[in-house]
Amino acid sequence: MFLFVIFVPFVVNLIRNKGPSMKAKTGCLWGCGGLLGLLLLAWGALLVLQHTVAKWPDPVPGVRLEPSRPILAEAGVKPDNAFYYIRQWKDVKPADSPADESLRWPACGLAGSPYPIFERAIADNAENLALYQKAATLPNCQVVTPQKILTELPEIKVKWHIILLCYRAEKAAAIRDWSSSLDDLRTALVVSSHLSRGGVLIHRLCSIYGHKSTTASLRRIAQERNPPVAFQKTMDAVLAETARTMEPIEETVRQEWLMTHSSFNEFYRDGNPPVLWAYEHGLTAPIGSSPCRSLQMLDSVFSLAINGLERGDERVIQTAIDMTYSRSADTLNSALLGVPPPLTSRQEMRWERIRMLSNPVAEQFLAAFLGSSMYSIKVTLDRSLLERADLDSTRLVLAVRRWELEHGGKPPAALAELVPGYIPAVPEDPFSPRHEPFRYRSDGMSWAVYSVGEDGKDGGGRYSQLDREDKKLHPSELDLVFASDEFQKKRTRYEEQQAKTKK
Repeated sequence: MFLFVIFVPFVVNLIRNKGPSMKAKTGCLWGCGGLLGLLLLAWGALLVLQHTVAKWPDPVPGVRLEPSRPILAEAGVKPDNAFYYIRQWKDVKPADSPADESLRWPACGLAGSPYPIFERAIADNAENLALYQKAATLPNCQVVTPQKILTELPEIKVKWHIILLCYRAEKAAAIRDWSSSLDDLRTALVVSSHLSRGGVLIHRLCSIYGHKSTTASLRRIAQERNPPVAFQKTMDAVLAETARTMEPIEETVRQEWLMTHSSFNEFYRDGNPPVLWAYEHGLTAPIGSSPCRSLQMLDSVFSLAINGLERGDERVIQTAIDMTYSRSADTLNSALLGVPPPLTSRQEMRWERIRMLSNPVAEQFLAAFLGSSMYSIKVTLDRSLLERADLDSTRLVLAVRRWELEHGGKPPAALAELVPGYIPAVPEDPFSPRHEPFRYRSDGMSWAVYSVGEDGKDGGGRYSQLDREDKKLHPSELDLVFASDEFQKKRTRYEEQQAKTKK
C-alpha cells in the first residue's frame, strides 16, 4: 500500500507534465513499472519464506520466567547485604611464582616445598580476606542483577581469594589452630554460597568452584591432620546448612533469562547498523525475524528449560539444545562453540554476521545463541550435581573419620553403622537413577565413599571419574570416589607427571 501511495501520484504528475517528450515519459513509466514489479516479487518471496520458517513452540503454560528476587541495582546494595562487602575487594594481583604452584596445590596441599605465592598473596590481600569474613557473618546476600550479556563482573574473581582461605585453613590445621582453620573454611563455604544468590550462570559456576575447593581442603584436613571431634561436628553442621540453603538452579536460570531478555531489548533498541534498523522497522517481519519473534524464541526455550528443572527432568535441557542447534547455521554454530568458521579475514566474518541477520538465516543466529545458552545451563546443571555430591560425600568422610577416631582407627563396615550417631541419615546419591544412597567399600583398613557418577552405574568404587589416568585406563568402570587414599593418590600422580616432564 505504501508503494502505491507513492507510485500513483508520481505517474499522474509525469503524464500531466508537458515538458518531457512522450518517448521519455514512456521510458520512465516502464522503468517505474519494472521497479515496482521487482519490489512486489521481492515482497511475495518474503511472504513465501514466512511459511517455510518452522514455527517455534509457544512458551510452556504456567512456567514462571521472572526471578523470585527483585532486580537489584548497584545503588541498592546496603550494608545488611553481604554482597556490600564482597564488592569492596581490591584487585591485588599475585606476585610472580613458580609456574607449577597452581597445579601442585590441589594435588599436594601443604606437602613438599612451601608456596611463596600464597604467602605473599595472603599478606597483600589481608583487607580483602577481612571483607569476606565480614560478609560470611551476614545471612542475607543478593548480588547485583546483571543487565547485559558479557558485562564485566568483578565478583567472579573471588575464586582466587577462596584458594587463599583454603590455604590459610590448612596451614592453621597443620599447627593445630583449629579455631582459625574452622573460621577460614566456614568463610570460604558461606561466601561461595553468597555468590550464587541472585546471580546468573557464571556466578553459580564460581560458587560451585568455591565449594569444590573448600570441601577438598576439608577432606584433606580430616584425613591427614586428625582434627578433634568438635571441629568435625561443627564443619558437618556448616556443610549441612550449605547444602540446605543452596540457590535452586531454576532460579539461576531465571536470572539468566532476565539478563538475556534485557540484552535482546538493548540489541534492537540501540543498534545502529542498517540491518538493525531493518529489524526495528519490521522489514524482516515476514520471515519471522522481528524483535517480537526473537523474544518469543527466548521465552519458549527458557520456559522449556525451567519446566524441566522444576520437574527434575534433565533430558528437557538436551531437548532444548537439540531444538535450537537444529535451526542454527553450521558456521555460526561452530563459531559459538569455539571452532573457527571457514573465513579468511575479519571483514568476511563481519559480513557473514550481517548476512545472517539480514536474510532468512536471521533466525539461525538467534537459534545458535540460544543453543549456546542451553548448553551453558546443561554444563552448570552437571557441575551442580557434582557440587551436591562433593558436599554430601564430605559429610560422610567426616563421619567415617570420627568413627575411626573413636574405634582405634578401624573404619565402619558399612555406612549404616554411622546412623544416627555420626550422621542423621546416609545422603541420597545425586547421580543415582533410582535415588539410592551413597555407596561404600572397605577392606578393614582402607575405605571409599563413592557415587555412581555421571553414567549412573556402580563400578565398584575403584576408579574415579576425576582421575585422568583412571578415565584413560578404565573408562567403563568410573565412579565419583572419595577414598581414604584420595590425596596420597593425587600426590603420587602429580610427582609421576613432574618426573616425566623433567625428562
